[in-house]
Amino acid sequence: ERERQADKDKRPVARHFLTGTPWALVFLGSGKSFFWNQESGHSQWLTPAEVDWHRVAEVKEEWRKHKEELSA
Repeated sequence: ERERQADKDKRPVARHFLTGTPWALVFLGSGKSFFWNQESGHSQWLTPAEVDWHRVAEVKEEWRKHKEELSA
């Protein structure tokens, strides 16, 4: 059972493409998120230089609210 939950936590549950960049913000079942470049296939934990971190903060807040609504 623990292994099954650990696998779920590692899986992507949503992604948001960041307009004007090749990057998407990918959310995992664990609540963590990472950046994925759809052109190169590269992924990273830190915000890429060409991505506006203010926009990232907005997207993360929108996702948090969405998850709360689903839980209610």
